[in-house]
Amino acid sequence: MNKVLIATAAAMVISASASIPVNANSSVAYTNDPIKVVRYAVHPAFAAYVPGWGTSYQNAAATGNVTVSFVNAGNVPVTSVRFLIRNGTQTSTVTDNGTFSAGIPITHDFAVGPEFEGASAIEVEKVTLADGTSWQRA
Repeated sequence: MNKVLIATAAAMVISASASIPVNANSSVAYTNDPIKVVRYAVHPAFAAYVPGWGTSYQNAAATGNVTVSFVNAGNVPVTSVRFLIRNGTQTSTVTDNGTFSAGIPITHDFAVGPEFEGASAIEVEKVTLADGTSWQRA
C-alpha cells in the first residue's frame, strides 16, 4: 500500500514539475478517459533564414511546437494517442506512438505550424490500447 502511495505522489510531483518556457502560452487541461492531459504549452513559431544560392537568403518554413504532458488514467497500456489542436476555426492533429503504462507521466513536443501559436485547446481525440481496443472522442 505504501509503495502505491509513494509512486502516485512521485508521479504527481514529476507531472507538476514539467518545464514550460516563460514565453509559452500554457494551460492546465482536463481529463478525457483513458488519457488525462495534465498540461500543455504552445511555444511561439520562429522563421529560420537559410543561405540560398549566392548571397540571397531563403525563408525556411516557420514552425512552433506544442508540449503536451499526459498520463494514462486507465488500467491497460496505451500504444497511441492522437491529440486535436484548436485555434479558432483551424484544427490540426498530432499523434504520439509508444507504450504508455498506467500512471506514468509523459511529456512530448510536437511541431505545429505558425497558425497554432495561440492554440486555445488541446484535446484527446483517439486512444489505441495495447489490447487492440480503442477510444474515440464523441
